[in-house]
Amino acid sequence: MAQSKTVFLNQQEMDLIHAQSIKSLQEIGIKVHSKPVLEILEKNGASVDYSAMVANIPERMVNQALESVQKEFTLCARDPKHDLEVPTEIHHDQGVRATDYGVQGPNQSITDPRIFSEQISQPYVI
Repeated sequence: MAQSKTVFLNQQEMDLIHAQSIKSLQEIGIKVHSKPVLEILEKNGASVDYSAMVANIPERMVNQALESVQKEFTLCARDPKHDLEVPTEIHHDQGVRATDYGVQGPNQSITDPRIFSEQISQPYVI
């Protein structure tokens, strides 16, 4: 099977997106419709405007959250012996956060728990 690598963003582009995201979180903030969540954010260093229900998130909080991201996750199969541990690592040669895994195959069967009916989705490649 042929494989190809697609690089969507280089390191400079990712750094720009990160910097602008930090600027937006710090200066504009995020709307939070939950007083308990606003209290948690404030306790952890965010500046909170309770009347507007907006939290301004400092860069330190964002970096702490990014550092806490798990280093791998598990794609669970029906039979656990076929589970797959997927690393979420940075490919330093490409400067991108990526995995070497993808989903392929025919249409997938999806169950909607709200209506308990089976629906067929169209396949797509990521």
